Amino acid sequence: MIRAGLFALFVSVLLGCGGLPGAVAPDPTAEEQAEYSQALATLGADREGGIEALEAFVGRHPRSHLADDAALRLADLALEDGRDRDALQYLTWLIRRHPKGDRSDVARIELAGLQRARGHPAAAYRTAKEIRLSLVGSEERRQAHRLLADLAGENGKAAVQLRWLSKVRADQADEQAAARIDEEIEQVLVAMSPEELAAAAEQLGKRIPAARVRLRQAELALRAGDSAAAEAALA
Repeated sequence: MIRAGLFALFVSVLLGCGGLPGAVAPDPTAEEQAEYSQALATLGADREGGIEALEAFVGRHPRSHLADDAALRLADLALEDGRDRDALQYLTWLIRRHPKGDRSDVARIELAGLQRARGHPAAAYRTAKEIRLSLVGSEERRQAHRLLADLAGENGKAAVQLRWLSKVRADQADEQAAARIDEEIEQVLVAMSPEELAAAAEQLGKRIPAARVRLRQAELALRAGDSAAAEAALA
């Protein structure tokens, strides 16, 4: 269990201490680097002692370029221990205090996933939309694409869901996996009303899977006996 005193210190930093949110973090000093390295070394030998050391580091150096690394490590440790509420605190602090830091987008992915798991899809979607995909690694980008597709669907944004599913499909390494995403795209299309399809077609323009949306529009128009609308969709 985390010591109440140190965690209270961390929460006090979260609630307003330690510099302006969004301020550019200075390069770590030699002292900060040594302290952070020592905290990681302690973590390797003594998990609880390492958590204490990382929390103390963030409490003493909230604006350090290494503070976001420490907070993300604390969040991961909390998730491993099943302490979701603590993980939320760490991730929220990281994003608020270091919104442009090099760990902030990984933190957004983790926070959005955690918010979704806790039954807050709208908050999760807002968080996920802030992920700067160009600044994360390929694995994190694939994870974000999947998360954004799922959250768009859960928030009733079918057109956006289709766009993200097209990126999920592009992420697949083999034909079988791609075929499964094709089936998922088809299921989304089948569930959409004519009005939703029209909105999706407008939003997607010529982007994948716009052609499949138009084909679905044509299919529904033919079923309704409206050959002119079907021809227009195909055209």
